[in-house]
Formats: sequence, C-alpha cells, structure tokens
Amino acid sequence: MTTSAHYDSFDLMEDIVKSVFRPVGFDTVRLLRSAPTTARAESRLIRMDVVENEQAYRISAELTGIKKEDISVSIEGNRVIISAESKLEKASANLPETVLSNERFYGNLRRSIQLPGEIDESVSQAKYTDGVLELTLFKQKQRTTKKLEIN
Repeated sequence: MTTSAHYDSFDLMEDIVKSVFRPVGFDTVRLLRSAPTTARAESRLIRMDVVENEQAYRISAELTGIKKEDISVSIEGNRVIISAESKLEKASANLPETVLSNERFYGNLRRSIQLPGEIDESVSQAKYTDGVLELTLFKQKQRTTKKLEIN
C-alpha cells in the first residue's frame, strides 16, 4: 500500500525560507503569514476585470473614492498603465477633529497590465462612473507585410 503525504506550496515555501534564514534567527513563520495578503496591502490594489472580443479589450477597474481628475491612463504598445491618487480630505479648520480610526488608503496607486496584442489608442475610450473606470481598448489592425520589388 502506497501512502502520499499532502504537502502544499505554503509548507514548501516555509521550509525553503526557514533553511535560508535559520542561522540569522528570523521568525519566518510570522514573516510569511504576514506577507502582502493583509487587508492594508490589498486596499492598495487596483482590482480589475479584463475581457476581450474580436475588436477590443475591455477593462473594468475599481477606483472607489477617487476623483476623475486624479486618474491617469496611458498606453504603450500592448501595455496599459492605470495610475491614481487617493487624497485625504482635510477637516474643517473651525471644527477640530481627532481621528479615532483610519483604515482607508491615501496615496498613489498604480497598476500595469500587458495585453496579448497591440492597442489602437486613437479610437480607444475611457469612462469613469460610480467608482469604476471602464476602458474599451480597440485592437490594432493586423499589419501586413509588403514585399518590395528590387530594381
């Protein structure tokens, strides 16, 4: 009878990190388990859905609480870069306030995604409604190779 031990990828990674940092004395288990899966790190992500059809790619990006003028989209070939800035609203000067809890993220956000094909930025469109940025990125027409006749 054959028995197989269940060994998930986290256990394997933990063993590798332990073997590297054991001489130094790091608490590797705590280090690994507090890696960037914390709620604070996830709040800094621009979450997006990407779909495609024959003519275009469509990207829906969550940018809740960010003003339209603080969002930037740039296209470089087949790469799309979305950047935004979430700004902290200042309290009224005549009513001083004490912050009891601050869980929202304020600062710069950036997300880059590489698409399978080139994008025709001249006809692509962007729309921002209710905290969702909708990009319709039309695919570049296939370039044809032209054979030159040599004289």
